[in-house]
Amino acid sequence: MTQTGTWNVRTLFESRKLAQVFRERKRYRLEVLGINEMRWTGQGKLTSEDTTVLYSREEENHVKGLGFLLGKSATAALVGWKPVSS
Repeated sequence: MTQTGTWNVRTLFESRKLAQVFRERKRYRLEVLGINEMRWTGQGKLTSEDTTVLYSREEENHVKGLGFLLGKSATAALVGWKPVSS
């Protein structure tokens, strides 16, 4: 069974915060983790270790933003991803 969850992290604008969220995703064995208020600019995809990060937000200001952390099987199952807005 695939475990999913959501988390309002308040900000991932600091690099150490992302590492903490990676650890928590693994600790709770979440294959899909929705993230609110990432506060990164732009949109994109980042892969590190066994986790893929998909994110989307406004281009200039470090406010709002959302993202998903995907484990290996969720990444393999992903057919496409097209961000629409922050």
